[in-house]
Amino acid sequence: MGFLFIFVLIGYITMCVVVARLICKTLQSKKAKVVTATAIGLLSISFFLSRLLPDTTPIWLASAIYAVSTTWLLVMLYGSIMIFLIWLGKRLLKVSQKITGPMTLNTYLGILAATIILIIGGHINAVSPKVIPYHVGLNGVKIVAVSDLHMGYAVDADDIEKLANIINEQNADLCIIAGDLFDGDIKPVVEQDLGAALKTIKCPVVAVMGNHEYIGGAPDVDADYIRSLGINMLRDSAMTVGKMTVVGRDDLHSRYLKEPKSLDEIIPEGAKNIIVVDHQPARIEESQNAGALLHISGHTHAGQVWPFRFFTEKIFPLDYGKKKYGSTTAIVTSGYGTWGPRVRLASQSEVLVID
Repeated sequence: MGFLFIFVLIGYITMCVVVARLICKTLQSKKAKVVTATAIGLLSISFFLSRLLPDTTPIWLASAIYAVSTTWLLVMLYGSIMIFLIWLGKRLLKVSQKITGPMTLNTYLGILAATIILIIGGHINAVSPKVIPYHVGLNGVKIVAVSDLHMGYAVDADDIEKLANIINEQNADLCIIAGDLFDGDIKPVVEQDLGAALKTIKCPVVAVMGNHEYIGGAPDVDADYIRSLGINMLRDSAMTVGKMTVVGRDDLHSRYLKEPKSLDEIIPEGAKNIIVVDHQPARIEESQNAGALLHISGHTHAGQVWPFRFFTEKIFPLDYGKKKYGSTTAIVTSGYGTWGPRVRLASQSEVLVID
């Protein structure tokens, strides 16, 4: 994962430099070139600078900076792809002398407009969650499962209220939250009580820790807030709900703080109808070997924006959907919220209903 991050970072920096140079070539005055290059440079590093904001920064300002900086990541990604495709097309057509000459400023403005339209469509998709049914055979038990809420600067109280209403409409016996309730920084969540609507869920709710709880640096504080919402946090522990044994695994990120427990250490003696909840879908085989009936994960967002699904498919044995592993059914959800920009262009926001 570290190599992948470095690869993506180098690619992003390269895109920013190339795009800035190409646009500046279309400008006549030196002042316009300097202003344009400076603006693109500041926007390009704004996401990294937003990580350095002091705790005293007003939440409204931090939210605005977060929205702009993360959206710019997509502007650069899809803008660069469009620039490359147009350049490639011009190179191919130049052979027949149909199109010649460099791209103009109007071309870049057109690309920007197309990119903005694409992002708006992705935002509408991200805030329009769908209910996805799965049949597993739980003997009349109905479970609502959701993951990756990412409450914070992008996912707000209205989003969580919508989620709580969707869950209550299902009349389920149990609600499972498969990690990443927070986007990392717990400050906007606690100060604005973004999770308040989760208290209205009418069935028992269990949750596990995700990697973003650990990225936020305060998993114990996160857990305290989660408990205040009436949610049972399972951290390498199990609880009985009706005839089911729900086993919650601590996220793989916890290995930086402690030695993770094996499933054999967590599952109670004589447990039946075992449901394993593990934020990252990297240990499905362990659930299969333990004889679990059901394994539920999230984390991948099913790529969230194209082309990142190509990476999640390579990294995890199952990055989205349902698959049988012996007698164990594994389900990986694309999640409810989003990381970074409130945009989905390769997947949908969803809530699972499993019966």
